[in-house]
Amino acid sequence: MFWRLEYFFLCFAVLGLFAAPISCAEKRSGIVYTRDQLMALRPPSFVVGEKPQIPKEVRKKQRGTKAGVKQRMKRRRFKPCVPAVITGNVRSLANKMDELEALTRTQRESREASIMCFTETWLHGLIPDSNVTIAGFTTVRADRDTTAAGKKKGGGLAVFVSNRWCNPEHIHVKERVCSPHVELIAIGLRPYYLPREFTNVIAITVYIPPTGKADSACDVIHSVTADLQTKHPGAFILITGDFNHASLKSTLPTFHQYVQCSTRDRKTLDLLYANVTNAYTSTALPPPGKSDHNLVLLSPSYTPVVQQQPVTVRTVRKWSDGAMDCLRDALETTNWSALCEPHGEDLDGLTDCVSDYIKFCTENSVPTKKVRCYPNNKPWVTSDLKALLNKKKRAFTAGDPVELRSVQKELKRSLKESKDARPGMFGVG
Repeated sequence: MFWRLEYFFLCFAVLGLFAAPISCAEKRSGIVYTRDQLMALRPPSFVVGEKPQIPKEVRKKQRGTKAGVKQRMKRRRFKPCVPAVITGNVRSLANKMDELEALTRTQRESREASIMCFTETWLHGLIPDSNVTIAGFTTVRADRDTTAAGKKKGGGLAVFVSNRWCNPEHIHVKERVCSPHVELIAIGLRPYYLPREFTNVIAITVYIPPTGKADSACDVIHSVTADLQTKHPGAFILITGDFNHASLKSTLPTFHQYVQCSTRDRKTLDLLYANVTNAYTSTALPPPGKSDHNLVLLSPSYTPVVQQQPVTVRTVRKWSDGAMDCLRDALETTNWSALCEPHGEDLDGLTDCVSDYIKFCTENSVPTKKVRCYPNNKPWVTSDLKALLNKKKRAFTAGDPVELRSVQKELKRSLKESKDARPGMFGVG
């Protein structure tokens, strides 16, 4: 057995000594192509402007996107149609700032919130603003007036507005109320983006103490809201806060309540009202710290008017100096006696005849054109007004401040004249 193995290894060694060396080129296997042959294997290049012919079976199919309010909120990010709101009773705000700041940084829903409205902040004059600030938000405080409220402790309101949603310079306090029955602060906001049907946003934060009278508190809220609606008829108004035992269902019947989840145990005490239907969906969030109230996230579900109704096409007449002259000539050359004599004493027949004739002359003298009317267009926004708006944009892009001021004055005057020409349409500005 062993001698056979030794003989085998000896033969293998002898063959290895006498075998001819193999070059690297011979070790490589396969077919070798030249550059011209490889370039010829490319697909034919397409001419610029021609659409390639792709077989139907390999074309990319159009797929849909995820539906739902949260998905739309994620896509719109910091340009929601109506502001995304977080509201709740925090019961002492200063010791919960770290948790709220972490919430706005790590949680997607909280990070995309436009406004955060908190009640019972327990803030007072000895607590500086630097202790209750969140990065990326502007803080608006309304501490309790101990003299007006009749209590030394508790209460207080705070509103945080996202700087990505609204410029801090466009935040204005409209109204402040502090009484034993209600604490209220109303803030006017003009965000970077807003649907055309709204002129601005007014956020009203309310706290009604458990010992406050519901009727007196609702009367104050109604008075403030009615005054703001008179001054800003086209504004989107939301009223949120801790209402406790009060309700605005009968006080403001045109406002809709959107919080449908429990905020304290099984009760819904923190509410949000808005003057628009189908504006929000509510989601409960964990309470901050040791607060006994849950936070509530109001996600925008509002659909702008331009998407609710289709575009309509109307036929309008192009009134110009030439068309007016042509119509005037047609009416002046008319033989009115021959037109009126056949009717005699019949006033109704004479009126119909003259009206139809004038309408006939107008149709023949004044040309018409078709225009597309969008449902969210203001009735006084004419083509001349749009031309001035485009002129203002060009002046702004060119960086010409003198021309910009001149166009702005002309635009303001033209806007006033357009509204005066339609007094029945005025009301949304």
